[in-house]
Amino acid sequence: MKKNSNSRRVMFTVCVAFIPLLGTGCVTGSAAKTKVEMLPTIEQDDDYENALRKASRSTSVSRDFETKYTIEATYLSPDFRSAFARRAERFTKNKMHFLEESSGKSAFFVTLFSPDSRVDDLADQDHWTIQLTSAEKPLRPAFVRRLADKDRWKNFFPGVNRWSAEYMVVFDTPSRSTDSPEMAAGNQLQVQFTNPDADVTMTW
Repeated sequence: MKKNSNSRRVMFTVCVAFIPLLGTGCVTGSAAKTKVEMLPTIEQDDDYENALRKASRSTSVSRDFETKYTIEATYLSPDFRSAFARRAERFTKNKMHFLEESSGKSAFFVTLFSPDSRVDDLADQDHWTIQLTSAEKPLRPAFVRRLADKDRWKNFFPGVNRWSAEYMVVFDTPSRSTDSPEMAAGNQLQVQFTNPDADVTMTW
């Protein structure tokens, strides 16, 4: 019995010693039939990155050498939605339903970061005023909704991190492509984000 016990101990030691080598060697058996395909990062997805760059605006607000907040907004235009849907299908194999509730409307994905937790609540109407400028009168959002699941959004928006807050801002007005005749004619899309620190106007 003692001899068998010693033999098992030696075999166990040998197996443990070879475990690190298996990670760099060939995979055999059923594991060899498993295919792993790494999905592209935003930088590796040229079509999506181009659409994202065209649809996004960002800025940081500072005062007395102190960053008050950083805000990034992506206009969910028809062309961006198409690029987003194609990328989403590769990641999830199904549709991202958050696009459906804002279908046909002017909507924005907004990422907000502030060292002050009181500032990053974009849905707080006592602290933030959001409006879409138009020829008639400024339009307030139909709704501002905070989004969860950062692991999902960081595959689509590079500004998302563990300290940021993400929002869907939707206006009850038709969505337009950024290269539509209306945009080309100078009828630009402008959204204002105003709080006690600054008035930020982003133009598409």
